[in-house]
Amino acid sequence: ALKAFLEETCGTVANSFDVMAGLSLKASLGGSGTPQDRLRYLFREEDFRLALMGLGYGVGGKDAWWKALFEAIDVDGDGGVSIQDMYDALVLALPPMQDGAQDDPQVFFTNP
Repeated sequence: ALKAFLEETCGTVANSFDVMAGLSLKASLGGSGTPQDRLRYLFREEDFRLALMGLGYGVGGKDAWWKALFEAIDVDGDGGVSIQDMYDALVLALPPMQDGAQDDPQVFFTNP
């Protein structure tokens, strides 16, 4: 549902990240930042919620629902949602990593 909403609203998942990061930067800095600022932006849970609600998504959602959504999108489990997390979760549909797995290269590659 989130992927469809973002694509309908912003065209692509990548563009939606740019728009959301711009909204977050504008709220905190007063300006939308440079393209590099938006590309490197890392959403914390509250920023993620506010940016999505700013686009009209999840308005009225309960705290538990938002927490579950954030955790599902934070694929690498680092406590922040990056553009890579959004792409992995919504485009590649990768599941969230188990605790500690992000430090284990065997998650993605096997030994020869």
